Amino acid sequence: MSPATFSLSLALGAALVAPLEAHATFIDLTTDGATGFALDNPPSPGLPLTVAVAEIPGLNLTVTSVGPAGATVNGTASSFGVNSPGSGDDTSRFDVDQAESLTFTFDQDVLILNIDLNSFTGTEGFSAGGVSFVNDDAPGNVFTFADGGLSLAAGSGFTLAAAGPAGTIVGVNGINVEVVPEPSSLALLGLGGLMAGRRRRA
Repeated sequence: MSPATFSLSLALGAALVAPLEAHATFIDLTTDGATGFALDNPPSPGLPLTVAVAEIPGLNLTVTSVGPAGATVNGTASSFGVNSPGSGDDTSRFDVDQAESLTFTFDQDVLILNIDLNSFTGTEGFSAGGVSFVNDDAPGNVFTFADGGLSLAAGSGFTLAAAGPAGTIVGVNGINVEVVPEPSSLALLGLGGLMAGRRRRA
């Protein structure tokens, strides 16, 4: 293969791979969004609860646990959270006094860029994916993970929970996610570019 043909092959391979490059998509967890609506209206009670992520075709989200005992996933048009059986609970947010938490997984590798919160004020704290932060760390109630995002392998748990102090009640609007392209898919498309170059030479 001549240098010119090889360069053309590389360019074609890059062009074919480009559409698979990751890009951020906001998953709306409130009932205004299709994903949030599905979580709030499951086809059957109990866990695990799996729904298709409407904003990212082909990606599925599974709620694997909700705490405390007897609690359920709950959303409204303005917030997503946990509904506990205890008295005084804010039914669509995470209440630290009720020890509320929720864990979910994705069926593909993803990068979680940030989480959009509501009712997050003062000295309140929150925990997402094992990263704890306070209101001051989330300008505009949006907390952005360091180093370009939090990497989450397929099937790995991502836990949300209010983190104190007492009286903390924080809601979630949604998360910004990138699906990580599979290396095999990228390699196949790159190979397609090289083969296209060979056909041009023939």
